[in-house]
Amino acid sequence: MFISLTEEEIRQWEQEHTRLLEEIVPDKFDILHYGAIAEL
Repeated sequence: MFISLTEEEIRQWEQEHTRLLEEIVPDKFDILHYGAIAEL
């Protein structure tokens, strides 16, 4: 069974997430991971 959020629920989540990030994330920070892609 597949359950999805409504467009309004997605909008609300994005707003709450943005507010949280503005409160807890410094203006400048280091990213301590990397990604790699291999085409075989």
